[in-house]
Amino acid sequence: MVALLNFAPYVGPIIALLVLYLAGVIQYGAEWIAFMPVLIFFSINIIEAQYITPTVLGRNMRLNPLILILWVVLWGWLWGAVGVLIAVPLLVCLKLAAARLNILSPWVRLIETPG
Repeated sequence: MVALLNFAPYVGPIIALLVLYLAGVIQYGAEWIAFMPVLIFFSINIIEAQYITPTVLGRNMRLNPLILILWVVLWGWLWGAVGVLIAVPLLVCLKLAAARLNILSPWVRLIETPG
């Protein structure tokens, strides 16, 4: 459940924390040890979400930050919150497809940063 909720930004980890706290209270009662599952999950999630994932994805995606921000703003303006959520995966897919098919080479060079 926690792995699936991790795909929903912000809301998923909050729901996971609430469910883990509820499970801790049911298991241990209203004592301090009921917070242990919450604290362990929160610690692992902070390390993964704020350090590991950005490091790995940033090294592999190689996207120009300015183009990325403009792309997110454009899709947020067009589709709202849903557009913001799909903007980055869509940009990565378009960049990879254009690079693989050898089309729009100047645009691919504009989108990606040198690495």
